[in-house]
Amino acid sequence: MPTVMQKALKKVAALLEARYAKRWSARLQKAQNYKGVDAKFRLISQAGDKEQLLDLLAEFRYAELFSQRGFEVEFIQDDNLPDLRVTREGQEMWVEVMRFRPIHPGPPPLSPSGEGPCELQEYGNPARDVRKALQKIEYKFRQLVAGDSIIAIWNDDGAMEELEVREAVGDLVEDVANGIRSPLPSGLRFVIYVSPRLMLVESGVQQLHCFPLKPCLGSQYKDLISELEGATIEF
Repeated sequence: MPTVMQKALKKVAALLEARYAKRWSARLQKAQNYKGVDAKFRLISQAGDKEQLLDLLAEFRYAELFSQRGFEVEFIQDDNLPDLRVTREGQEMWVEVMRFRPIHPGPPPLSPSGEGPCELQEYGNPARDVRKALQKIEYKFRQLVAGDSIIAIWNDDGAMEELEVREAVGDLVEDVANGIRSPLPSGLRFVIYVSPRLMLVESGVQQLHCFPLKPCLGSQYKDLISELEGATIEF
């Protein structure tokens, strides 16, 4: 009888292009020693379509990121708790992962103008995308526990930019400071953001951005942010 991991790998092979399925097969096999991973494998095996699968794989991307930084990773299967618990040298943090699915088109390809060089056409709707990012971040607050926590975004929406997520976080912090919004969850420290559109073509990896949600973070979190922003994550 196939194991739960084998069933997950079969689903990955069925829903992803061959080159990505091969890459993810190797990555999921490396992840089989994470605590609680069988429950995630089971969800992957039950994924109804590619988008559901990619939502789940976003959790594995961040699990891999923290594991590579020396954290012990545990997958959490509880709708009222974040997706991951990571610990290192006595420091415990909860990580709630969210994926922005592709909704709006990204930048169109460059096209000749007829006489001059290629023209860069306008795309996106910054005000709309800032609102979207803000609403999705706030929605995740309900799953954040009292402990130290992080919201980790994987962006597959072509219209969403790093600047819009940064602005959404800034607006959130400012509104809380001015009493316009309710206080943030007490343990929420910062937001991590990665987008495949930021992929470094030559290296095939993405750079991370971290946006603090507290005006005065302790040195351990400042150090962690520097560490994460100096890291890369494979596509």
